[in-house]
Amino acid sequence: MIFNIMSLLFGTIAIILPAAALVVKKRQAYKISCISHSLCILSLYCQICEYNSRVNAQDWSALLDTSGFITKIAFLLMIITLILNVILFKKTTKK
Repeated sequence: MIFNIMSLLFGTIAIILPAAALVVKKRQAYKISCISHSLCILSLYCQICEYNSRVNAQDWSALLDTSGFITKIAFLLMIITLILNVILFKKTTKK
């Protein structure tokens, strides 16, 4: 259960960081982008750990119930984080 909370926290921050940097117009886009990508990776790693704990507990029904949804959300997290970071990089390097 702790891995789900950590994953949600890391994923939310990974999306909020570049969005907030676009609004505030920080010039440190490279650092913010690296932190955002790192948090996205940590979020996905937490989901892998959660799946591993469910496999070890042999909770097959929970795995079957959540695998499709988690796959879609993980893909969505990666795409949103990537798009926001590309936009942030483009806006801060354009002159």
